[in-house]
Amino acid sequence: MEDTQKIVDIQRFETENQRQELHFYMSNINVKREGFWFSEREPQYLMPIPNVLTEQEAFDIYTLIKIIEDKCEQDVGCYRVTTYRGSTVSRITGQRLGATEYVTSSFIFPGDFGRHYVLEHKVKPSDDFLEYIGYLKNKNKEK
Repeated sequence: MEDTQKIVDIQRFETENQRQELHFYMSNINVKREGFWFSEREPQYLMPIPNVLTEQEAFDIYTLIKIIEDKCEQDVGCYRVTTYRGSTVSRITGQRLGATEYVTSSFIFPGDFGRHYVLEHKVKPSDDFLEYIGYLKNKNKEK
């Protein structure tokens, strides 16, 4: 069924909060996913590749991700934090991680993506994500 054929009866959602949640969800259907890794349940994703970034690159990228996370924590505009029961497992170390996702108007990414994967293990995010957080723009200014 095409998206244009999907109709949602917004009046069946009783409270304004439910309607806002539905609107937020519907407006974020086409957001990109970053920092989601291969698993048996999600074989379409790649495995993270550690040690691609330098210490400085990892720090700079993490700092920009942290700005987005802080906006999500404050529920500013179309930024949100979603928490699930259970936890994820690091695809690098096998350790248990969190169960939080940050949602913006353009991306959804796990709460442990910035600190665990980028800062600690120097995994390079996609160019689309780097552009979104402003890293590529800052990088181009330096040249």
